[in-house]
Amino acid sequence: MKTVKVTINGKEIITEANKTILEVIHEHKLDNIPNLCYDPKLPPYGSCYLCVVEVEGLQKLVPSCCNPISDGMVIHTDNEKIRSSRKMALELLLSNHYADCIAPCRNTCPAGVDIQGYIGLISMGKHKEAVRLIKQTNPLPLVCGRVCVRECELSCRRNRIDEAVGIDYLKRYTSDIDIKDPWTPSVAERNGKKVAIIGGGPSGLTCAYYLILKGYSVTIFEKHNRPGGMLLWGIPEYRLPKKVLAREIKWITDLGVEVKTNTAIGRDFTIDTLFKNGYNAIYLAMGAQGANKMRVPEEDTTEGVISGIDFLYNSQIEGKVNIYGTIVVIGGGNTAIDAARTALRYGAKKVILLYRRTRQEMPAHSMEIDAALLEGVEIVYLSVPQKIIKDSRRLKALECIKMRLGEPDASGRRRPVPIEGSEYTIECDFVISAIGQQVELDGLEKEERLALTKWKTVVYNKDTFETSIKGVFAGGDFATGPATAIDAIAHGKLSGEAIDEYIKTGTVTPKKKEFISRKDVFGEISDEEFIGYEKLKREIMAELPPLERIKTFKEVELGFSDKQSINEAERCLACGCSALFDCKLKKYATEYEIDISKYLGEVRKYKVDKTHPFIVLDPNKCISCGKCVRTCSDILNVSALGFVYRGFKSIVKPAMEKKLLETNCITCGNCIAACPTGAITEKLPFKQHGPWQGEKIPFICSFCSVGCSLNFNVISDNIFSVLNASDDTHNQGYLCVKGRFGYRYLLDNNRLLKPMIKDKGELKDSTWDKALKLTTERIKKIIHTYGPDSIAIFGSPRMTNEELYLLQKFARAGLKTNNIHNFTHLLNGIELDSLDESFGMTVSSATMDDLDGANIILVINADLSTENLIMELKIKKSQKKGTKLVFINSSETNFTKFSDLWIDSRRGTNTVLLNGLINALLEKCKIDTEFIQNRTEGFEEFKDSISQFNTEYISEVTGVQKDKLLMLYDLIGNKDLNLIVVYNIDSHKEKARNDLRAIGNLLMLTGRVGKEGQGLIILRDYANSAGLLDMGINPDYLPGYVRYKDTEKINEISKYWNVELKEIFKPVDLLKKLKNDEIKGLLIFGENPIVESKNLKYFRGLEFLMVQDIFFTTTAREADVVLPASTYIETEGTFTSCDRRVQKFNKIFTPASNLENWEIIKKLWENLDVNLPYSSPADIFNEIKKVNSLYRDVEFGQIWGKKLFKKTFPTPSKKGKFLIYDTDISSISPKKPEYLSHEEYFKLNIRRKLMI
Repeated sequence: MKTVKVTINGKEIITEANKTILEVIHEHKLDNIPNLCYDPKLPPYGSCYLCVVEVEGLQKLVPSCCNPISDGMVIHTDNEKIRSSRKMALELLLSNHYADCIAPCRNTCPAGVDIQGYIGLISMGKHKEAVRLIKQTNPLPLVCGRVCVRECELSCRRNRIDEAVGIDYLKRYTSDIDIKDPWTPSVAERNGKKVAIIGGGPSGLTCAYYLILKGYSVTIFEKHNRPGGMLLWGIPEYRLPKKVLAREIKWITDLGVEVKTNTAIGRDFTIDTLFKNGYNAIYLAMGAQGANKMRVPEEDTTEGVISGIDFLYNSQIEGKVNIYGTIVVIGGGNTAIDAARTALRYGAKKVILLYRRTRQEMPAHSMEIDAALLEGVEIVYLSVPQKIIKDSRRLKALECIKMRLGEPDASGRRRPVPIEGSEYTIECDFVISAIGQQVELDGLEKEERLALTKWKTVVYNKDTFETSIKGVFAGGDFATGPATAIDAIAHGKLSGEAIDEYIKTGTVTPKKKEFISRKDVFGEISDEEFIGYEKLKREIMAELPPLERIKTFKEVELGFSDKQSINEAERCLACGCSALFDCKLKKYATEYEIDISKYLGEVRKYKVDKTHPFIVLDPNKCISCGKCVRTCSDILNVSALGFVYRGFKSIVKPAMEKKLLETNCITCGNCIAACPTGAITEKLPFKQHGPWQGEKIPFICSFCSVGCSLNFNVISDNIFSVLNASDDTHNQGYLCVKGRFGYRYLLDNNRLLKPMIKDKGELKDSTWDKALKLTTERIKKIIHTYGPDSIAIFGSPRMTNEELYLLQKFARAGLKTNNIHNFTHLLNGIELDSLDESFGMTVSSATMDDLDGANIILVINADLSTENLIMELKIKKSQKKGTKLVFINSSETNFTKFSDLWIDSRRGTNTVLLNGLINALLEKCKIDTEFIQNRTEGFEEFKDSISQFNTEYISEVTGVQKDKLLMLYDLIGNKDLNLIVVYNIDSHKEKARNDLRAIGNLLMLTGRVGKEGQGLIILRDYANSAGLLDMGINPDYLPGYVRYKDTEKINEISKYWNVELKEIFKPVDLLKKLKNDEIKGLLIFGENPIVESKNLKYFRGLEFLMVQDIFFTTTAREADVVLPASTYIETEGTFTSCDRRVQKFNKIFTPASNLENWEIIKKLWENLDVNLPYSSPADIFNEIKKVNSLYRDVEFGQIWGKKLFKKTFPTPSKKGKFLIYDTDISSISPKKPEYLSHEEYFKLNIRRKLMI
């Protein structure tokens, strides 16, 4: 291969000449070049123009993804010119990206709480998870669920349909549930650093919470006798019960936060003494607890005039304030409303609230205003006090003047202007002034280093929260002036992050502003977007009746019911993008600090297509990178997606602008993985959805035997989905419909979770101990009466190797019977042992990796498009390198379109066809004589047996034209070409009974066994069908395909198991025994044979039936004991793929039924008074490696038997044997029942939805 020398970012590189610039940069890890349209599995495209680099000598920047490297190139990947170009490219893309990254509610929330996320969790009853999500940004949801000003609800898009979602009510609902058994975060080990927080209000508590999580020693200094700040002293009990507040504060302090009460700055300590005492940083969060004046003469000297703050504070301290008669409250904020409603509860005869503007301008929340009116507060608008009238020193009346609204002031509200001559008097006993608050410096007046504003707030950096004193930070009302609790909480979290960075680095860097795409940037959102949504009435929270509540301080709002919470959560429109955390466009937009304002103009708006049951298409987010189109056409050869229109209007849509479900889409979901922007997403199987940040856990698909790698995206228990894995997996990240969407059976609410025992003909819930005890008692009784061979155990090809090994060992070593099998093979299996005599075992001789080295791939009895899509993709990949594909199939399928040669033989005639091929190769001497002589036996007898299979006869029997047959003979007969045969042993669609034997003969005849790029790949239907036989779930095999005559190996296993296997491991016709009612006790693990009613005949003689499954199947209904099974994500273990690849996966969840499958088998065995040495599946696998010689040296992710077939065959003679067999051309019924419940689930709940 020719090499070239290039210089990239000053580094000299020698590389192969046939690569692009981007490939070389990635290969040598020289830079992380941004890209949106690049995919190493696809031809270069160059549409996004993000990957541009500078090549010396060229005037223009060039896309690195599609420009080849050449000798002598000097390349720069990062400079101002390049960054400017990339930034402009991003800005142009996003100027036409009509989408919301996050929901408007979250965008409006000062703390950035993930509202859409926690509402989705509430809709599924996941309260701990919801609270955990809330507390990522707000540690006080109990408080905020009661007193938040709900800016989020003002921006809720549900307002465009009916009313805003009750966001605050839902937050309160889930927090009230959680606090009974609260979620508690993990706290880092103490790091030896100390932080002092001055003030125990919402900002101080929040800052303390996030710092304690990071390992800091945090002390709150609180001047009052309890922490809580204005939450405690300024909000009445009927809105925020103090027990609720105390409980939430205690939850924080119990994490390790120290609180020193009755300790004030300036009186008991100073900033300097804190630093001298070892504190590394200080956070000033004293709030704004001083009252503003009315600016009315004599307000300070008149008895009966009090501030709203003092009034509310004294009511908390003393529990009772002596007021009476008529009370006038001045102000329009929440404090004024709180004071008015509190006065009523203290027995005021009449409460009048004066506000200088109209209700529309009142800063108090509208719901609080409504509550005050309902309770009897009289509100007088457009009035202000201007004179106090008193009798001696005591208040007698208040002179007021009426106002009108003039021009807007600095706040944007219209300025109140006095109306001349409109004065009037209100006789009253008390005036409560509640017109605002101010900061009290609390002993900091003399701290000259601390810069203050004219409003006595601290001067602070709004990006870093630093003050003028190094190491001192400030936030909340002390920094901003009076604001809301949620504003203070937001400051507390951000300040905590700033303090953490300061202590670690000595400086604080302003956080880069995260780019958030918003629809409203492009103008008013059209009403058309909300057409089709059903109007749903907002749930009303129950409250104490007005006449009752004004006599008490009991909490007025009583909370949501469970039903209300579900109803309200389902009103959420889920506006935010589900691809938020994986969106490359957003990531780059933030990195390059883009600003789309200069490019705003015409924007395309499209209707979102949600008609497909599993895929959502949102063209508004499409950037025309073409990755989905190219994946669908170039990789899958489907072309369900394509570009529509031209130029600026070009967009990706389904072919012919149909709905996706109406195209030839195969619902593999690979377009979702290809999309970098969220334009194509999964329609998740939840009532509501995030976006949620999940943990990506590598795993193995549980469906077919190809054993694809995938990722589980885990948010929480029972909240997960499947994502495509990385490109470096053997399936290159691609999945089929089963792999991508089939996981949903794991989420089904109909799972069995408790053992059941039949009592008087009815199955009833029971306990594990009772169910397992009854099972072993009945087994013992049957063995005592009829002997051990009256018991049979059946395993499932979806069980792990570890479970299967333990199950067959339980049968043979525990129960002393060889009645171990599985119904999938017993009732459907044909040819399962076809190569045992010929090759030594019926397993693949080639691996999927060998496909890359094949010149010819012969596919027979395999509907890859439907059953093994990823195998099809592997073959298509090989075709692109020049490999020829021969497809033998009776009817035209999707796969025939891509075949280089389609052999359309009649169903059931493929054995004849293969014999004809073999005979032709013999006649033309296109055989490997050396291989036949040295490595095989029985050739001459076999040769004589097929001499009659001439071309004329073959054509007549199979229906294949002679010219096609001759092409087949020439292609396969070329000994210089590597041949791999792909055959589905479990499929009945095209099968004849001796196909596999004929294939084995063909491969030996041409010497295509044990060589790289040559051989046989046996596909199987299920994830661990191969492992099922490897582990000995068959009466003909012990683990490792040990047979009845393998005396030496039987003795080895007997010794290891400490049991005499000679009398146990012997031939048995289990189907015959079932038919003859010889089986009295049957234990079925993971299969559902009675889904076919005709199989009931095998159960007539049973006296006891135990069934274990994940669902309550037809077979389970007939059982005496039903045990819930753990799913494969609830255990660790291994599957063995079709090509002998042993793949390990780790447990994701604890079993919902409390026991893993291997533990169930172990407990059943131990109930027979046997102690087993297994504490984990790893212990079992270690034993497998000792007992099963084939697995002895295997490593996870690798092939067992790497030297298998290389020099010898695993037969007694060490040679392959040519077999003579009948050529029965009667076809086998293509109908093959599925005996696995998850396959039945897929058929009913996924495949059926795709049928139109």
